[in-house]
Amino acid sequence: MIAVRISGQITEDKKLIVDIPDDLPAGPVELVIRPLEQPTAGVENPAREAARARLAAAGALSTAHHLKEPFVVPTEEELLEAGTLPSDARPSEDIIRELREDD
Repeated sequence: MIAVRISGQITEDKKLIVDIPDDLPAGPVELVIRPLEQPTAGVENPAREAARARLAAAGALSTAHHLKEPFVVPTEEELLEAGTLPSDARPSEDIIRELREDD
């Protein structure tokens, strides 16, 4: 049995284009298709990605942590306002002291 490596091209409409050498005998063959461009961006752990794919296929992978588009980045002023207590708010030390006294 002879093994022959043949390059090919898959078109947008999912057709495979190959040129078979003249010296290859007619008959049944086995095709193994391996893309030459391997996706590497963002794949840090292949085992984790395989597990995520299995969980997703089973409908058990949560995507609740994914940001929804469009995501608006808050301004510095909005961040400062979100982290500032109102002027009439009780100090957190008082609230903590009360909670400790209840125990």
